[in-house]
Amino acid sequence: MNRWSALFKGDRVLWILIGLLMLSSLPLIYSSTGQLALREYDGNTERSLLAHGVKLLLGGVIMLFAHRIPYLWLGRLSAWGVYIGCAILAVTLVYGQTINSASRSLVIPFTNISFQASDPARFFLILWLARGLALLQKDERIRRFGDGWMHLLGGLMVTAVLIAPENLSTALMLLGVGIGMIWVAGARIVDLSKVVGGGLLVVLLLVTVAYWAGWPRARVWKNRVESFWNPTPGQEDFQVMQAKIAVSDGGLWGKGPGKSIQRNFLPHAYSDFIYAIVIEEYGMAGATWVLVLYLGLFYRIRKIAMNARSPYGAYIASGMGMALMAQAVVNMLVSVSAMPVTGQTLPFISHGGSSILINALAMGVVLSVSRDMTGEGDWSELDIEGESQTNKGGEAVPSKGEVSYA
Repeated sequence: MNRWSALFKGDRVLWILIGLLMLSSLPLIYSSTGQLALREYDGNTERSLLAHGVKLLLGGVIMLFAHRIPYLWLGRLSAWGVYIGCAILAVTLVYGQTINSASRSLVIPFTNISFQASDPARFFLILWLARGLALLQKDERIRRFGDGWMHLLGGLMVTAVLIAPENLSTALMLLGVGIGMIWVAGARIVDLSKVVGGGLLVVLLLVTVAYWAGWPRARVWKNRVESFWNPTPGQEDFQVMQAKIAVSDGGLWGKGPGKSIQRNFLPHAYSDFIYAIVIEEYGMAGATWVLVLYLGLFYRIRKIAMNARSPYGAYIASGMGMALMAQAVVNMLVSVSAMPVTGQTLPFISHGGSSILINALAMGVVLSVSRDMTGEGDWSELDIEGESQTNKGGEAVPSKGEVSYA
């Protein structure tokens, strides 16, 4: 027991919740990847399950590695990470792999491995925002917009604009997480309200212009929203119709493991609509189990944020927690037809490489924050440039100097 305790440091409950989500995904992936297995593995669903299991195992290794790295080191690297992330997004817009009429993935040269470009960009942006907010909080500049957090908003918007053309939902979620982090840091509600109102008007204007210019993705967005608000009998979106059938057939206890029918009809039963398969096979009981795991995960991350030993750690945990929970909530709402269709996976459950690995990396960093909080990381002498860190005696360690936000 001591050996396991020494290996998995930080918040043990968080480790357990992530492990339960990963284990819960295995029977679901085995059941729902029939179409994927036909396309990529000659119909061998065991191979698709094995591929998913390898990604989960690799994600676990990444968490183990990341939670042992002092999270304060990441502050100095976050700006470079944002630059790299934006460059990858720009390259993806031009040379990305087109799937379902959207160029969201980038193939690594000389390999057959692809990844969602928005995943690493989101990770690095949250680290960068957390660092900037921690520095602003020192002299109360977070309360001012013009000479305070305006530059952080600019970096957030640039990243979102690069994501939006091919993945509007992810861009909007990222904007929401960024605004949420700025609010948690102490920005004034009146300033945030103006920014959100102005941002919504700009988004509406850009989407309208793109639609009238005949841009295909804008027409896809319009059709999805219209289909959600005014579904026409007999002409409802095929995915939505199949998901509704899956949900309605689930009942209280579901049809049983591996007995889904709609998995054979839903185009993305193993990713975007996997929560509908959860309900069909395990009923409301299974759906509640998954929801409780995510709520527990969010509660533990929130607790870590509230008790972190530095503002930087608190903002990292807040941002990573909001991003993961937003992704989960959107997936679940889409699966039960409570919002327009969009392509968001269910963290640690859906099939998908980059989503699993980046979410694992994000949770590894959160566990690093919790490790410092519990005293299992001897990082009292470290700081991000310009931000003081408290030592184990509760005394502030002097800052090493100011730094730019670049």
